[in-house]
Amino acid sequence: MVLQDLQKLMDNAKDGVIYFSMGSNLKSKDMPAAMKREFLEIFGQLKQTVIWKFEEALPDAPKNVHMMTWAPQQSILAHPNCVLFVTHGGLLSSTETVHFGVPIIGIPVFGDQFVNVGRAVNKGIAVKVDLSYDTPKELKLAIQEVLSNPSYRETVKYLSLVYHDRPVPPSKELVHWVEHAIKTRGAPHLRSRALMTPWYQKMYLDLAALVLIVLFSLSQKVNRRRYSTIRNFGRSTQGRPTFYGAKIRNALKKFHPRKAPGIDGFTTDIGQAAIFRDVGLFLAMANKCLEEDFTRPKSYRPIGVLPVLGKTVESMMVGRLQWHLMPKLQAKQYGFILQCGTSHALLGSQNKLRFAPSKTNSIVLTKKLKYDDPVVHINCEQISLVDEICLLGLTIDKKLTFIPHVAKACKKAANIYKGLARAVKATWGLSQEVVRTIYITVIESVILYASCI
Repeated sequence: MVLQDLQKLMDNAKDGVIYFSMGSNLKSKDMPAAMKREFLEIFGQLKQTVIWKFEEALPDAPKNVHMMTWAPQQSILAHPNCVLFVTHGGLLSSTETVHFGVPIIGIPVFGDQFVNVGRAVNKGIAVKVDLSYDTPKELKLAIQEVLSNPSYRETVKYLSLVYHDRPVPPSKELVHWVEHAIKTRGAPHLRSRALMTPWYQKMYLDLAALVLIVLFSLSQKVNRRRYSTIRNFGRSTQGRPTFYGAKIRNALKKFHPRKAPGIDGFTTDIGQAAIFRDVGLFLAMANKCLEEDFTRPKSYRPIGVLPVLGKTVESMMVGRLQWHLMPKLQAKQYGFILQCGTSHALLGSQNKLRFAPSKTNSIVLTKKLKYDDPVVHINCEQISLVDEICLLGLTIDKKLTFIPHVAKACKKAANIYKGLARAVKATWGLSQEVVRTIYITVIESVILYASCI
């Protein structure tokens, strides 16, 4: 078709012209024969004239469908009778759409085309159609949507107005700024001050140094105060060598009501009831365990057997020792601090391990319906308790159903397949051989990971 015939064709298109072009990378002649027939059937049902950029002659084309091996795209879009542009969403095509004010239907294939079409959809000037074997059917619905809804054309005309409304044409503005840069010897007054920024500020090293100094200062302050005070110990306790009522209540709170009894056969709840029956009598018994010379270590000597009464005395003595010793201990002291035993020190020193509590989680694997969540500490830091944990790529949930692992594996396999499908050479769908190869080499290994075959 020569240009004179194209001009005449578009001038006589009373119902408008739909221009269909998938660019130069994706050849329309390479699409499956069934898809070609579906496109022709759909275009034949339209009252608009369709200009299809096709690389070869296509027989049995409807009267309103015209093939062109090469089409002057800008001339077609500039014609007032062009009502719709079906495109792959390339950067130049997207720019020309706004320039000439023509709504589009985007069929992205690869690269930046998905981003360009997505932006056009968000602006309200386009409808997106995915490239698949169902593209002809979806394209028909998209054409009906764009042509029947005037908002698409009104929006793109508004954006075209904004695009063209400039005080100076772009060609003159380009010449002006080139001459201005030459006259001012490179226009240094227009250069960004960021070019003069020192290298350490560009890399935010000054900010990083400030943050590190603040964090270091806070950590030192926390470590100094970490064991300076013990919970439930007030200043009024200084100089009081004997036990008193508050110590008993604090000690009894630490015991489980159904804790195993001692040799006397009394459970914790029975012992608590007996102590609260006559607190003064028990205080007299507990204070007898202390000798007058508190500087001697053997002065803090609990009774030998440990029923509930003995455990209560022991708990109060441990609290007394902690109150005196904790402020003087280092933060890395092991073997005496709660939840910071020698096993933690040996594990870290022998294996040269350093634990990051913020990156370490714990999980409880049990079949019990009701249980108390344990409190786990490593290096005196509490470890958070989670419902599922990832170990060597295997997601383990607390009920051992492995449902989260299957869901993540399926999602990962689907994302890999989509990524590979986009990376494959542009074509109208993947053949069965390609799909099978992708599945066996990539998808199957992801899905069957950690499974019993």
